Amino acid sequence: MDSTELTIALGVGLVIGFVSLYKGFISYRRRAMIVDIPRSNISSLAMGLVEIHGSVKGAFEGECLFTPFSKTECVHYSYVIEERRKSGKNSVTWVRIAGGRRGVRFLAVDETGEVAVDPSEAEFNLEVHREYKHDSGFFGGVSRLIERLSNWDASDKRVIDSMPMSELKEVDASSFGWYSIGDRRIREYCLEVGEKLFLIGTAVSDPDRTGEALICKGSNNPMYFIGDRSEKEMLSSLKWKIVTQLGIGVIAILGVTYMIFG
Repeated sequence: MDSTELTIALGVGLVIGFVSLYKGFISYRRRAMIVDIPRSNISSLAMGLVEIHGSVKGAFEGECLFTPFSKTECVHYSYVIEERRKSGKNSVTWVRIAGGRRGVRFLAVDETGEVAVDPSEAEFNLEVHREYKHDSGFFGGVSRLIERLSNWDASDKRVIDSMPMSELKEVDASSFGWYSIGDRRIREYCLEVGEKLFLIGTAVSDPDRTGEALICKGSNNPMYFIGDRSEKEMLSSLKWKIVTQLGIGVIAILGVTYMIFG
């Protein structure tokens, strides 16, 4: 390795290290905030940052969405499509070729009452709802898949025209790997009616409904988080995420330091 390549490698290592450390500290602050915020009852919400444990009652205006692949009725969905491509003589990599998300206002409910939620700008942490593989030849079918997913009107509440299910094969998470999923892999996420809900957002007065509250992203409290797991599960997931991010950061920086001074 010549001096130029070594300099580039050291620079990349430092960037990876510091970015991982930064993400680790952000995750740590988020976990600490979740721990510190007290649980709120919907019937007695105070304006400002709130934490809600409940479930999804349904779309606010009664018009739910449908996920593009499994056609599951929901109030929010997202999807990611990746294509397998060669990255070297004997290796492959997955490249994101399409993705999207869409949501509508919905009602959150707990044992004390219900409140409207505007999911715009929320950070979602959802379990994978469905996973699919698509086999159509290494280069075939990509443009048609993207065209079908793009062929919808954002103002229309109807089901999206997506790739026919006959051309997709659902797979288990345990087998969703590079060795078994074909040319394309598709992950679908959604927040269904009746599903568990953990939410941290800002309660404000709903401008469209006098005397009613609305949960949204606040200007003074930018944290807006919606998940489909319990607080305990979220905190456990964040703990391991923090350990991983900080670990990668420390290892990368120590590695670069050793290469320079070792």
